Amino acid sequence: TNIQNIPKKLRHLFIADEGKVLVQADQAGAEAMIVGYLCTQGNFRTLFLEGIKSHVFVAMRLFPDVWSAELGRSIDEFCEAPFMAKMVCHASNYGMKAPTFRTNMLQKSQGAIALESKEAKRFLNTYHKLFPEINQWHNETVERLKETRTLKNLFGYPRYFTGIIDESMYKEAYAFVPQSTVGCITNLAFVELQNRQDLQELGVDVLQNNHDSVLLQCAPEHSEFVAQEAMKHLNREMISPRGERFSMRSEAMIGDNWKEMIDV
Repeated sequence: TNIQNIPKKLRHLFIADEGKVLVQADQAGAEAMIVGYLCTQGNFRTLFLEGIKSHVFVAMRLFPDVWSAELGRSIDEFCEAPFMAKMVCHASNYGMKAPTFRTNMLQKSQGAIALESKEAKRFLNTYHKLFPEINQWHNETVERLKETRTLKNLFGYPRYFTGIIDESMYKEAYAFVPQSTVGCITNLAFVELQNRQDLQELGVDVLQNNHDSVLLQCAPEHSEFVAQEAMKHLNREMISPRGERFSMRSEAMIGDNWKEMIDV
């Protein structure tokens, strides 16, 4: 069945077969990393080169007073800050405007976060001031869309955009290359892992494609090896539109069920 969109809080219901554990390998910061290389060299890409998660950096800039006041103390009560920052990153990278961003935030937080209009605008404006190269990439994408109506992801797969070229199409265009490239990486890894005879002989089962991750199960004594191999298949080399070579990064987790997993 299609279990890609199972909420995380329900994933403890999915357990490994008897005598096996679940292994999940994820692309790390996948779409955001690709955006960093679709843009010219700038602050956004520098975060990835320095090993800094973009949403953590943005959270520090969105809530400077909070962080400075609480530095050196528990930050458990601020767990919404990374969530909000991730939403800001995603919304800004794909051209979302403040009203839609407010609605999206309300829905994704299940009503817990209701931003005022001026605050939503401040969040998005702060992001674009930090990373002006994002708007430059947006402009380049729109120009290409108007010239050819065709965009290609980083594996060369094209999409032809039909219909009226307007603001709604721009958003689809911004999202196409990062999202489809991430999906291709996972699909390729999924097929390669399924076809590996050595993994079949170890009793490894390839279970699920989650857009930017793959879920497998195997005997506990093979779990770390399987995790490493799955990560290798995700860590694909790509070439940016300017000929810059870079590789996807990944991380892995192991557990008896799909929710309670530990990083390896």
